[in-house]
Amino acid sequence: MKSWPTNFIAYDMLFKTDKFSNHYTDKEKQVFERRLELRIDAEHKEAVESFLIMYANPVINKLKYKDATF
Repeated sequence: MKSWPTNFIAYDMLFKTDKFSNHYTDKEKQVFERRLELRIDAEHKEAVESFLIMYANPVINKLKYKDATF
């Protein structure tokens, strides 16, 4: 399965890291953050976390495999 910049952005946001920052641009991150702001109420932490998990899951699942490549 192909991983998209949004998957890596969501992972990094969810886990408060920049581990995969080489897989997306600052502009792509800004666009994703704006999408999050428009769709999810930032005050509703569970909704924000669910949104990020939904996008980050492809990366999370790939990391479960020792020989995973991105």
